[in-house]
Amino acid sequence: MMMDEKKTHPIFEVFIDIVHGHMEFHPLLVSIINTPQFQRLRYIKQTGPCSYVFQSATHTRFEHSLGTAFLAGKLMDALNEARDNSGDEERKIREREKLLVQIAALCHDLGHGPFSHLWEFFLKRFDKTWKHEEASVQIFDTILKEKSWDTERHSTISIRELFSYYDLDGYSDMIKHMIVGKEEKYGKSYLYQVVSNKQNSVDVDKWDYLLRDSKMTSIPIHFDYTKLLGACRILETAPGVEEICFRDKECSTLLSMFVSRAVLHEKVYQHRKVKIIEEMLIDAFVLAARSEDKLGLKLTSTDARDISRLTDRVLEHILYGEFGSDENIDESRRILKRVQRRDLYMIAASHRLPESRHSVARVPEIFDLFLKNLKKEVPHTDLFSCTAISIQLPHVAEGKSPLDNIIRYNKKGKVITESCHDPDLDIFQDEMLVLYKGTDIEENVHTPLLKKVILKLFGRY
Repeated sequence: MMMDEKKTHPIFEVFIDIVHGHMEFHPLLVSIINTPQFQRLRYIKQTGPCSYVFQSATHTRFEHSLGTAFLAGKLMDALNEARDNSGDEERKIREREKLLVQIAALCHDLGHGPFSHLWEFFLKRFDKTWKHEEASVQIFDTILKEKSWDTERHSTISIRELFSYYDLDGYSDMIKHMIVGKEEKYGKSYLYQVVSNKQNSVDVDKWDYLLRDSKMTSIPIHFDYTKLLGACRILETAPGVEEICFRDKECSTLLSMFVSRAVLHEKVYQHRKVKIIEEMLIDAFVLAARSEDKLGLKLTSTDARDISRLTDRVLEHILYGEFGSDENIDESRRILKRVQRRDLYMIAASHRLPESRHSVARVPEIFDLFLKNLKKEVPHTDLFSCTAISIQLPHVAEGKSPLDNIIRYNKKGKVITESCHDPDLDIFQDEMLVLYKGTDIEENVHTPLLKKVILKLFGRY
């Protein structure tokens, strides 16, 4: 394609979504969607192992990414409309800026591995510093070099050339910073608060997954993002700093967003059986990673090129013998078959943790105490295979409101600083589960001994 050819008005393509209905996307977004790197997201479940408990939760990162990009466009339009109404034509949001934000929204989850956040927990056993956002940025770089079918000109062209065609040369780093929610030298702070808002967690990524996960798990929530679209505005909060602010009368809507997130964590993401299955899958993947598989998949690699080859199908590769066979693979396969037949790790003990943000950090210490007490009762502790996992629910710091970091304005358009009155959100408590990994047959022999130690240590079973 010649870069000097006459540009025509872009023809948007329509996608039909179960949550948002008809979604229109710019042709550049469609070209990114049609790359192999993005299509891979079709094979990564949005809520990881939750589908083992909530059978309809088989939705993927693919549709979530599309939904997030759609909402990013709606929020940018709403912010622009608010500026139109103020009569400030000079400060209107440009179409280029809207497109950049939508690209960031579309690509924000490219770096997720199999079963989404489960893979992040798995990789942290080998590299505690790894984050999927960083992998998203790396994979985005590979997309720029990818060739895609250009629906407008009916030809194959690289994504980087399309960036040039739509006057986006030099903006790829800006998109990367939007993905991780980190503002650099570009100014316009509000652009970095749309996709991943590190300041107050009000962003379109959250809006989409709350609505989508609620619908697909049939767990009801009460959150209406459209109210926020009609109550948002870009205001100067400090000299030269412009941020997204919300009307003070929508405090209850903002609060409902945080309550909805807490509800989904408590009822879905941190569901006891979900967490147990998550632990079993991670154990299986750790074992498989110790073997050199025939497929050449590098399970523990944090390199974007290796991650971009992995999908949820890695489970099937192990289960059906495509990884080959050795002691580790056979044990990995045995655990996966246990998940299939619902022979799950048993909850040997549960312990409510103190109401503190740092209580989860004490789980290894408490579990170590449990093992020491177990060894006193049974010298051959190696007969028992136990582990501890934490159920960590969203918390509000003592004396804080989740709304404290959200800048609000009154009906006169002036920024206000007083806190919103809200009920106590800290209604959930973290919990430690001690899981017994034995089989049903072993359980009959060992359970009385486990109960004895648990009662001695925790005072209850």
